Amino acid sequence: MACILLTGGYGFIGSAVVRHLLATTDAVIVNIDAMTYAASPASLATQAANPRHIHIRADICDAEAMRAALLLAVDPIGLGGAVLRGAPGPVRDSWLGLLRGGLPAGAPWRRLPLGVPDSRLLGGLDLAATLAAGHPVAERGVLAEADGGIVVAAMAERLEPATAARIVAVMDRGEVAVQRDGLSA
Repeated sequence: MACILLTGGYGFIGSAVVRHLLATTDAVIVNIDAMTYAASPASLATQAANPRHIHIRADICDAEAMRAALLLAVDPIGLGGAVLRGAPGPVRDSWLGLLRGGLPAGAPWRRLPLGVPDSRLLGGLDLAATLAAGHPVAERGVLAEADGGIVVAAMAERLEPATAARIVAVMDRGEVAVQRDGLSA
């Protein structure tokens, strides 16, 4: 499936182009618009639920931020991640939206909760499924669920050192290895 990157898609002409492309192609439309004075959200209200229309609220004039987000989207493993420093708010959310919009369709996106236990980070014994099945059943952790995608660790500076070490070990190995609770995964 093709992907078309369009800027200013909420303006008068841009919204007409978005509607036309959605009606006449099977392409995914990535619409980057800063939503300034010329933007009209009502112009694409009928396309709000269309999964082929991805709106990223970002200012294309911030070339370095756009380049970094798109590079990370293209090769998150090769780039080794990114550190985004900024207060919570629309600027950070816009950059994360740009990153998410640049990822391939279906690429996993997981947020890492602060204080995440090892069983949720790496995986372990799924107690409910084990009791139901009558034999040990492994549960995938956040890192395994995000394979091929992105893990967002907000406030990463507050991660427990042991948690940070486990994340780095998984990145170095390129795989999640769990050996506990009678399971090897």
